[in-house]
Amino acid sequence: MLKILFAYALRNLLRVKLRTFFTIFVISLVFALFILLTSIGQELSSQISSTLDAKKIDIIVQSKFANTPLSSSIPKEMAASIVSSPDIHQATSLFIGKKRLSKEASLFLLGFSDFAPIAKRLGLGLVKGRAFHQGSREIAIGQKVARILNLDIGDSLKLDEDETYKITGIYSTGLDFLDACAYLSMEDAQRLKDRPDRVSMLFLSLNEPLHSRETIAAINDTYPKLVAFSSGELLQHLGSTKTLVHFIELISIITFIIASAVLLNTLVMTVNERTREIGILSAIGWSRSMIVLMFTIEALLLSFSGGLLGYLLTFPAIDLLDRYPHMGLNFIPASPSAEMFAILLIACLLIGLLSAIFPALYGTRMLPAKALHHE
Repeated sequence: MLKILFAYALRNLLRVKLRTFFTIFVISLVFALFILLTSIGQELSSQISSTLDAKKIDIIVQSKFANTPLSSSIPKEMAASIVSSPDIHQATSLFIGKKRLSKEASLFLLGFSDFAPIAKRLGLGLVKGRAFHQGSREIAIGQKVARILNLDIGDSLKLDEDETYKITGIYSTGLDFLDACAYLSMEDAQRLKDRPDRVSMLFLSLNEPLHSRETIAAINDTYPKLVAFSSGELLQHLGSTKTLVHFIELISIITFIIASAVLLNTLVMTVNERTREIGILSAIGWSRSMIVLMFTIEALLLSFSGGLLGYLLTFPAIDLLDRYPHMGLNFIPASPSAEMFAILLIACLLIGLLSAIFPALYGTRMLPAKALHHE
C-alpha cells in the first residue's frame, strides 16, 4: 500500500512540473541560507573556543566594557603590575588591530610581547620560512592571508604610508581566525595603530591552574576597570561576537518559517485544485488516513528534495565566500559539518509533516458527494 501511495504522490508532483520545480528551488535556496548561516555561527564559536581553550591558557584579561578585543585597552603599567604577580607562571601581552589594505580587503594584526611561547601554545605551525625578528620591520602571516592576497615569503606588505614589512614566514593552525591574521612585534603593532602605551589582552598561565578562580577574583577586585576570566568563557565576553551568533540563530529560525510557508502554500493550492479527485478517491474506498498520508508523502518529497539541493548549493556558496577577499578573512567553514546534515534531515522531516497536516485534513473533511460536484 505504501508503495502505491508513494507512486501516486510522485505522479501528482510531476503533473505540474513547473510549480514543483519552483517550490523545490525556493526551498533549496532557503535551506542553503539556513545551512550556510548556521555553519558560520558554529565555526565562529568553535574556532574561538578552540583558539584559547583552558588547556593552553588559564586566564584572559581585557577591558571590562570592551565588546571585542579590538576595543579593549589595558594601560601598559597596569599590565606590568598584573604580570609581576607571583601566581603567574607565564604571561603574554597581545595587541590586536585592524588594518585596511584596500577597498576589498582588511587584515587583523596580532602584536605579541613574546611570540615564540604563544605561537607554541596556540599551535601555530610554520609552513614556510622563519619567525619574524623583533624590531626589524618583519612580519609573519597566516596561510589563508597568503593564499587570498597571493603573498609569499620575501614579499613586502605595506601597512602604512611609510611602514613596509618583509614577510619572513607563513603559519598555519587550521583555524580561520588565526590563519587570517598577520603576526608582528608588539612595538610595531602599537606604532601602526598609534597606541604605544596600550595592550589589548593578557594571556596568563598560572603556577597552580587549580587556583585560577582565586586569581581571577583577585585581579577583578584589584583592577575594577578590567575583567579577568577563564579562557573557556572567552565567547561570553565578546559582546559583538555573541550578538552575531544570536543574530545568525534568529535568521536561521526565520528561514525555517519561510520554507514551511512556501511548502504550505503549494500544498493548499494542490488540495484546492484536486478537491474533485479527493472525492473520487473517497468514493472508490480510499480512507481518510490514506489520503492524508498521500499528501504527507508529497510534502516530504518536496521538503527533502529542496533540503538536499540546498545542502549541495552551500558548497559552491562557501567556495565563493572563501575566494572573495573581503569575506575570505572571516569565519567561513571549509564545508557543512556532518552534524549540520543531520539537522537538515530533521528540519526537512518537521517542515514536511507540519506543512502537510492542515491542507490534507482540510481536503479530506469534505463529503465525497460534495467533492465530486466541486468545480
